Amino acid sequence: MSQASPPSPVWQAYMCPTCRGLFRVRDSSVPQVRCPLCTAVSPLPAEAPQSAPPQSSPQSPQDDPATTAAEAPRPVEPASVPAPERTLRRRKRTNKKKNSSKKSSLGWEDLASLNQDRQTRLERFFWVASLIVLTGAGAIFGFLLLRENHNNRGNNAAPQVPVVLTEETESIEMQTFRNFSDYDVDEARENVRRFLTAESFEDYADLIRFPDQVMPLVREYYRSHRYEPIAPRSVESDGRSQIANDLISITVTMPDFSKKPIALQVTEEGRSLIDWESWVSYCERPWDDFLANRITEETLVRVRVSGSAYFNYGFQDDKWRCYRLERPDDEAVAFGYLPLDSPMHTQLPSHFRSEGSYILKVRFPEEATSPDQVIITDFLTEGWVFPTGYYEEASAESREETTTPE
Repeated sequence: MSQASPPSPVWQAYMCPTCRGLFRVRDSSVPQVRCPLCTAVSPLPAEAPQSAPPQSSPQSPQDDPATTAAEAPRPVEPASVPAPERTLRRRKRTNKKKNSSKKSSLGWEDLASLNQDRQTRLERFFWVASLIVLTGAGAIFGFLLLRENHNNRGNNAAPQVPVVLTEETESIEMQTFRNFSDYDVDEARENVRRFLTAESFEDYADLIRFPDQVMPLVREYYRSHRYEPIAPRSVESDGRSQIANDLISITVTMPDFSKKPIALQVTEEGRSLIDWESWVSYCERPWDDFLANRITEETLVRVRVSGSAYFNYGFQDDKWRCYRLERPDDEAVAFGYLPLDSPMHTQLPSHFRSEGSYILKVRFPEEATSPDQVIITDFLTEGWVFPTGYYEEASAESREETTTPE
């Protein structure tokens, strides 16, 4: 008689106590089972069915079908199955937990990479913000520097009162300063406004010093220079340092916000007359033209003078003193020379760091080989304003020279 085949396995349904997921177990004899959904390990319930014992030979009295059927254990009824919608929601929550657990369980290499990325972004933001701040600060600084340069240029090109206060003259000049009344200063400001806003330079005849001598220079000057009225932003007094004898200086704020002082003479009648020559820094020849043509005739110039040590060609330090000559409105620079035994060196700056404004007479040497080396032939005054009575004295000297004895 042939042997009977083993019974087919019985699948039993179970619910995971962790995620409440349903799954089937084929072998219920194991004490624990792993949930295929959440991988949690949990024990099988006590009422789980045990696997059926192996069947014996049919000759055994236990092989009776009726007895086997009567003694076979009944399978445990599966737990209640939740509705499909509820199961789907639970599975979604389970997937979220799994994803969060994955993020929290990143390795140190991944965390280091995230930190490095974050640090890189912060550094990039820092450098961009720094660049924006520096660019803005640079623009502001450049604007302020440009404005300061305009102001300095206007101040450097400005006339200066020629008389320097000394121990001998300070008390006299301070007394003269005290004698200036508020009326004098107010009238001086008004005359400055009339001078600057004049429609034509021919109107200067009633507003400037030495009109008989200076008006021919004015007409000659404006043949090569364009005349335009100036609308000043303000006209203010400039204080004690710009007062000397009967000369005063008033600061003019130009349309471009630069500041430029203008010199005036207060006459005995109380009139305030503009010094036109110092206002335009007049020279007998244009500075560029004088240097380009190497004029050998004595030429009156208004220049800024400072000490220098440029010795070349026919000018050596064993015979000459050297000075740097320049004008604020002109780019060309020249070097002036005085013989070592000339007494004029006591009236010019004695070292490199000092400088001042002067009216000088200069000329090129005969057959000059250098385009920027001139000889200082005369020292007229310190500052760019001739003292009162200069033209009268010059005219008298000229008449004496031209008068021949009988």
